Amino acid sequence: MFSITIMIGAVIKSNKDTRSALDCFVTHDGEKLPCWPLANLSSFRQKLGTEAYEKLEVIDIDEAQFFEDLYGFCCEAPDRDGKTVIVAGLDGEYLRYILYVNPSSHLK
Repeated sequence: MFSITIMIGAVIKSNKDTRSALDCFVTHDGEKLPCWPLANLSSFRQKLGTEAYEKLEVIDIDEAQFFEDLYGFCCEAPDRDGKTVIVAGLDGEYLRYILYVNPSSHLK
């Protein structure tokens, strides 16, 4: 037995991701979801609007390696605002070389 829960969420991606339309998250099989392209996560609440932000239950962050304020946002959104945060990002590239990772982005 299982249940399906519908939650109110938003997808954020780095505005440095120019592989597809800036305002869409595109999966490898071509599915598109609207998203918020941002330079930093700290601007999300203001750009979305306080009322809309308060209604959110889930925040999905794609291309997390590009956000220098990732650690702070990932602590604040769940702890202060009660949000579920889903994070996807890379720490290496296709040749297995480690990408530069901002030390403050590592979870403790």
